Amino acid sequence: MNGLKDTAAVATDGMHAILGASGNTGSIIANSLLSESKKVRVVGRDVGDRSALCAKARKRSRPP
Repeated sequence: MNGLKDTAAVATDGMHAILGASGNTGSIIANSLLSESKKVRVVGRDVGDRSALCAKARKRSRPP
């Protein structure tokens, strides 16, 4: 009998949503995912910190 793990589809091009991305843990996770060229959507209270993450994401997504 197949378990749920065996029948679940795996998304290869999914996006990660990080809640609290302007905080300590959330920013570490967001930066880590961005350094691995993963798609990231960030949610946080501080616009300045989110802007910095967005700029970092845009910089990484531009072709050389």
